[in-house]
Amino acid sequence: MPEQPHTTRDWSHLRDPPPFPPGERRLVLVASYPRSGSNWIARTIEAVLLGRIGWTNPQARGRRGIYHDLDRFISTGRLGEIETWRASSSLVLKTHRTPDAIRRDAPGVLGDAALRVGILRSPIDVMASVFRFLLWSGSLIRGDETVRDIGRAVELGLVGPFVESFIESRGHPAFESMGFGSWSSHAASWSGVLGGADGVRLLYRDLKRDAPGGLSGVFDRLGLAVSREEIGRALAGASPERIGAQFGDGFVNTATDGSHADVVSPAQHERALSVFAEEIGRYGLGEGRGL
Repeated sequence: MPEQPHTTRDWSHLRDPPPFPPGERRLVLVASYPRSGSNWIARTIEAVLLGRIGWTNPQARGRRGIYHDLDRFISTGRLGEIETWRASSSLVLKTHRTPDAIRRDAPGVLGDAALRVGILRSPIDVMASVFRFLLWSGSLIRGDETVRDIGRAVELGLVGPFVESFIESRGHPAFESMGFGSWSSHAASWSGVLGGADGVRLLYRDLKRDAPGGLSGVFDRLGLAVSREEIGRALAGASPERIGAQFGDGFVNTATDGSHADVVSPAQHERALSVFAEEIGRYGLGEGRGL
């Protein structure tokens, strides 16, 4: 999900990336449909990599160390600065784009990644989380009123049409023009590039249950011996609560999957289940509460 303008800062820190030994420089690509945990996981990977070279990220609010948003590099015309980083540093890139959109908009990045990490979350929970984000970001406007409260959104009849549109489009239609595709097309397209030694798929549900266990496999794929304790410390510094505190209350909804009743009615829930049933089964997303 794109960040809000007030979180944007200058990019002067790109002139002084942390010095990684040549054998430890890795490009890691973390991909997910919006509202599926990519900030959380990319920042955790960054924290582990930085900790291994003894470098503390000095950046203030809204600025980053070796973790960057590939989509922002693209939108700001700064793709060349990726090479500046890679000359002396590992680099963790988060993206919501589909593989085809990356190949089109950032040639070489997909193929150069030492590891591609895909995160998949239930479409029903993503649907609810996207709506909560729209409330947080001030994107829901009725007349002269910016709607930020779920109760008020229900009162104004804004929730039902959003849910129906998401189900009908199999994702949030506004994301199509941003190169993210629908939830369905995003999941399918990434499935085609996450196989083999350079790709791994993580389920958001499993990460919420045991993030150190899931991320241990990521670092194994990178050829790094990282303990659960080391991952746990990184997770504590990159928790959804910490990210929410940085970007503002409401940026992150810390509820577990299955907690979508405030957005999705029982009837809409059943309809969504029927529409996404084949994919929920195919990707193993059907074990959480409410699913």
